[in-house]
Amino acid sequence: MKKLALVIIFSLMAGSAFGQYWSSNNIGVYLDPAGEENCGYGTGEVACYLVGTGIETPTVGGFELKLEVEGPAFGPLSVAYPVDALNMASRVNEWFVGYGQPAPVSNGTVVFMSFSLFVQDALTPTDLFISPTYFPSIPGSCAYLDGADYNIILPLVNSTGDPVTGDNVPVFSLNGGCAVPTEDASWGEVKSLFR
Repeated sequence: MKKLALVIIFSLMAGSAFGQYWSSNNIGVYLDPAGEENCGYGTGEVACYLVGTGIETPTVGGFELKLEVEGPAFGPLSVAYPVDALNMASRVNEWFVGYGQPAPVSNGTVVFMSFSLFVQDALTPTDLFISPTYFPSIPGSCAYLDGADYNIILPLVNSTGDPVTGDNVPVFSLNGGCAVPTEDASWGEVKSLFR
């Protein structure tokens, strides 16, 4: 019983620090192009990646979503796409991007776009949220295009939070909300539960 409780506690702690893959076709913002670090610390210009994980198609033809920044940061800045692309969104914070040629997916992972944030304050959290656009192609969902057939639109699921609504949980956090290891205190507290 004690071992089971420890396993549950550690899995919950790990889940809050790293991207949670709900299913296939996940979307999130990360500090690395592999889609593994969605929480960190930094000020000034911080490189970020909008990454799809568990993507089911060999190529993608574009994407649509709303990306909002909350906290003392400006961005997205210095936006780059994996291939020539055009953002056709007309609303603030929305991305309705079509690629000039299909972007390759490698081992189920694709960088939809890279960008930077300019973070002004290390003491106040900066969070990023992903949600559907105002006029989504798939009602209530972010989406991407199959690169082999641009007529096929597939849903994207947030990598953190509730798999459908996001439940107002950020997909990315800087300077707050990360699980910071404090081994001595945390391990001592866990052990005291079983004495």
